[in-house]
Amino acid sequence: MLIPFRRYRLSELEKDQGIAGYTTAIVGNRKRVRVAVIDDQPFFQLENLNTHGFDIAFVGNPKSLSHLEAFEVVACDLRGVGDTLNGKLQGAAIIQELRRTFPTKYLIAYSGSFARSAMVNLALDVSDTSISKSADLDSWMKILDDAVVCVLDPIAKWHRLRDGLIKGGANQDALELAEDAYVRSILLKDPKKIRKLADSNSISADAKSLLLGVVSSAIWGALAAL
Repeated sequence: MLIPFRRYRLSELEKDQGIAGYTTAIVGNRKRVRVAVIDDQPFFQLENLNTHGFDIAFVGNPKSLSHLEAFEVVACDLRGVGDTLNGKLQGAAIIQELRRTFPTKYLIAYSGSFARSAMVNLALDVSDTSISKSADLDSWMKILDDAVVCVLDPIAKWHRLRDGLIKGGANQDALELAEDAYVRSILLKDPKKIRKLADSNSISADAKSLLLGVVSSAIWGALAAL
């Protein structure tokens, strides 16, 4: 039972036995996490990966990043996409904008070549990981399994959310309010505390947007299935 009139901290999750067990159990929850692939050409591993239990959608070269809001993992080719954002940085510009707008998303940069350039350097700096476009099935499965675990890990998700809040200018009080709402929601296995904070006037509009992004995460379904 949660204690009223106190602010919960992340340490409550780190010592909670149920959460500790959940963190090891999330390996293999491939179908819970939606993955988007951005590429100007067909993604040759798409059918194979979906056959192995992933939920991957090919989205081509999206004209608006709002089309990616529902996906918690995004794999983006570095070349031939992103021309509407930056013709020189291409896919790296998409990854950079996704990191700024949706800080809790897991971002994978892939390419046929990672020869050093401004585009490649930026992509490697802002993405979570990278992989060769021609990598074999086992390598792609390993990359995506790591992404699923990160997305569904409540402690990892808080750290990503916190980083986004800080970059968005949240002050210490707002961070503590967000941490309290997040930890309470995780312990309850229900995002209602996060939603309540997002509906209040206690935080900025940018912070509200980030919190509402977490409300729609696959993490709640995974927690409820425990």
